[in-house]
Amino acid sequence: MNKLPEAMTLAGIMGTSQPWGFIFRWASSTPYFMDELLAFSAMHLSSLQDNPTLKTAYLLQATELQTRSLAGFHAVIADIRDDNCTALFCFSLMIGIHTLYNAACKKGHFSEHIDGFVQFLEVYRGVPTIAFQKRDIIITSEMSPIADMMEIFITSQHQPETTPEPQTPHSVVDCNQLKDLITSFRERLGPGSYNTCLEAVQSLGQLCDRSMRLGRPNSTYVFLNWAHDIPSGYPDLLRERSPEALIILAHWAWLLHQESDFWAYGSAGRDLIVAIAEHLGSYWAKWLSKLLNALKNEEI
Repeated sequence: MNKLPEAMTLAGIMGTSQPWGFIFRWASSTPYFMDELLAFSAMHLSSLQDNPTLKTAYLLQATELQTRSLAGFHAVIADIRDDNCTALFCFSLMIGIHTLYNAACKKGHFSEHIDGFVQFLEVYRGVPTIAFQKRDIIITSEMSPIADMMEIFITSQHQPETTPEPQTPHSVVDCNQLKDLITSFRERLGPGSYNTCLEAVQSLGQLCDRSMRLGRPNSTYVFLNWAHDIPSGYPDLLRERSPEALIILAHWAWLLHQESDFWAYGSAGRDLIVAIAEHLGSYWAKWLSKLLNALKNEEI
């Protein structure tokens, strides 16, 4: 636990400078929360290790603790009450970040890598659901700054419009080009998959607008909301390794890459873009060229 207070308080780690002491209060009375808090600590310690053996050991410990915490969480998730909703919301946020970190650790093994991100998308969908059920309580709780930062109570229909400026990081995500991609392969996709991909692109565009408008560090958590905004059929397209769905995921990964100084994300965005490009090969290269060129330009 020696690194946990640091991980829970630094603005660059959790995205806000507010004190996080209330987490320990929840953990002391909620076993599943304590397990995930310990898992988060082990995960953070793994990110600090240069020694592969120690890194693996901490990751294994984090996984075991997370598995136990999820078992306890699933036992209470059907009973969201006024007195436990804020802790459940915070727990779900931590589980989402933890699952994303696990996915990033699987780089080098494409199927496991993508399946890990699919798991993240599915696990994280529940965070806004919990929040909306007890909105009035959460917006006055210790988690209110995080809920505000994520704009979790702002629907896509009510968010202000933002026009990307040339040369901004967000201009690399060209949703018009992604729509051209989907249209070009509409017949191959079929009506259902076409509409699913189109909705995923539309939600990605809204996410870009929201992230750019908020700016950093407030955008650290916002891009996670995409997991809730995407259509329910999109993860299945990723499981099928649909090229169009993978290319859309690569563009979301660019937003993840913009938060690479957050220890839980690190090089996850870059690694995912490169992995997808290598998997798809030259036939699909033009749809990823803007992302890859942007990554190369960062190295100059």
